[in-house]
Amino acid sequence: AVVAALRKPLRADRIALAELENDRLVVTVLDPPEPEAWPELWRLEWRTEWPDAPVRAMPTLAAALSDGRPQIWPAGTALEPALAEVGPGGLAVLPLPAAGRMAGACLIGWDSPHDFGPDERALLTASAGLAGQALMRAHAFDAEHELVGMLQRTLLPRRLPKLPGAEAVARYLPATAGLEVGGDWYDVIPLPDNHVALVIGDVQGHSAGAATLMGQMRTALRAYAAEGHPPDVVVSHANRLLLDMETDLFATCAYVDLDMEAGSAWCVRAGHLPPVLRHPDGSVEIAEAEGGPPLGVLTQADFPMTPLRLQPGTVLALTTDGLVESPDADIDDGMARLGRPRRRPRRAAPPPPPGLR
Repeated sequence: AVVAALRKPLRADRIALAELENDRLVVTVLDPPEPEAWPELWRLEWRTEWPDAPVRAMPTLAAALSDGRPQIWPAGTALEPALAEVGPGGLAVLPLPAAGRMAGACLIGWDSPHDFGPDERALLTASAGLAGQALMRAHAFDAEHELVGMLQRTLLPRRLPKLPGAEAVARYLPATAGLEVGGDWYDVIPLPDNHVALVIGDVQGHSAGAATLMGQMRTALRAYAAEGHPPDVVVSHANRLLLDMETDLFATCAYVDLDMEAGSAWCVRAGHLPPVLRHPDGSVEIAEAEGGPPLGVLTQADFPMTPLRLQPGTVLALTTDGLVESPDADIDDGMARLGRPRRRPRRAAPPPPPGLR
């Protein structure tokens, strides 16, 4: 953004933005990006079109960073080769101050002799301060985003278990706007007697707090399921736990206890979307599963169980509202689209058993 804002009004031929890491300059933006537009020394000596060099290799640049003020060298100024070819018609170096230190430098070069007027000098000085602050904010944003993203990944299943007579798959796409990573979670929990619990949920909000609460709810549901409780009791316990946490957030959840031998299941919904079934003939059904309120809202809440009947070859899908709801379509339209019949893709015939080849 800094490069795009500066290059056009300055009519510059090239701009490089470099971050200062200890005593080294790491160039992170080159405009234009083509290697041939930049000094050959950058590509040969530093062996990359994205230079990484000690500041002491460029005394002129080191002096500008030490002084902390924008420096301008008109055409014909004797500079070290690494800088002379960046701006043979004029070179401006903008140290980028931020939080009491230098965050980096911006190099602006012209091929033809350039006249630096007073308005342009003022623009360069103002741009240096704004660019340094923006660079520091970007680093802080990236660090926080990575921290929250790592927290979210850590709280989700690393891998799904192998199931007797079935296959579990998951697709998880966290939001990428700003720091909006938060509360959606899922789990597949093997249970005794060839049962398996399928869980999906959504904690209100998009923040580190929502991600943390999501991890707590996932752990609690897994623990209650492992104790052998029926689905309605598992969800009721999770509801009471969330109320006891005294948080301002609530959560939705869909919990399905699946009997792999009988091909039957019990579904409990707590303010969440119903399961979607794709039958072997390709028809799609949105399960009419009665639901209770979201978790963490009511102390005395009922979470009724709804039976589901599954045939061999049935696909059972659980989703959060992010898949079916958008600013352009409400949730009912999204569920209707999800429930439209789809032709099953053709698959190659499975290989014959070893004894029949």
